[in-house]
Amino acid sequence: MLYLLQINNDLPHIRASILVKCDHSLVLSMDGKTIPSSQFSDIIPRRLKLLSQLVNLMARVKGWCDEPQTRSQQMLIRMAIECLDMCVRQQSENKEESDDNDNSRKISFIVEQLELITTRKYGRVYSPQLTILSYIIQSASTAAYTALRDEDVLCLPSATTLRKVTRRVHEDHGLDISAYLNLRVSKLNEHERNVVLMIDEIYIAKRVEYSAGEVKGE
Repeated sequence: MLYLLQINNDLPHIRASILVKCDHSLVLSMDGKTIPSSQFSDIIPRRLKLLSQLVNLMARVKGWCDEPQTRSQQMLIRMAIECLDMCVRQQSENKEESDDNDNSRKISFIVEQLELITTRKYGRVYSPQLTILSYIIQSASTAAYTALRDEDVLCLPSATTLRKVTRRVHEDHGLDISAYLNLRVSKLNEHERNVVLMIDEIYIAKRVEYSAGEVKGE
């Protein structure tokens, strides 16, 4: 392992480290956060083969530490995602505090948005939770959902995507929507799960009509 040690006020602090594993793959960290391999794949595509590669990598890591403005946006986002993921994991271990659980859902939403930002537009995969939320908003107001997407402050599925994943499917096609319904129910509180069922009887007179060359009805 190689590391860059910084001493501030007589207190040592590891600014960055390079770990060379047994298979010659690398793990980089900076300020306690893992650096994605995409940030140094131009120097070491997969595994370390030459000492010169390691020297060049050390120079880049030192540059990131000395000049933070040289860090790419993608690297900063990935480091932020790692911090937020750690927060979600810590909160999930303590399920008794409801406030923390509520915050966990909000943080998970932010993490997904950050991950979508770093993904190509046509290669994005939206979570079931985000898809359902988007569908609910669009169902309430198509204009509001269109305006929200046009603002381009959130990564949301298009109306076409929502129509594809939420269209009605029939069991005789070998598909069902039980997973979707179970997820929807899991988000409801006890009060929201109570429903009122009203049944009314109507009578429709039997008749037939001729339309477009066909006789319809009974």
